[in-house]
Amino acid sequence: MSTSGGYDMRDTYRDAPEEVISAKSGTGTLPAASGEEAPPASVEVVDLMAMLEKSVQ
Repeated sequence: MSTSGGYDMRDTYRDAPEEVISAKSGTGTLPAASGEEAPPASVEVVDLMAMLEKSVQ
């Protein structure tokens, strides 16, 4: 961290890759991503071709 004109500057762009590198070198696994949601348990699949054909009739 450096100080420039009274402001604290931190290079967060570089921090993220460094965290991944250090985590993989220590444990071999990646840390959990923040803000990432788990996929839903079930997903409704829609037949787009059937809906398109129905819409033009």
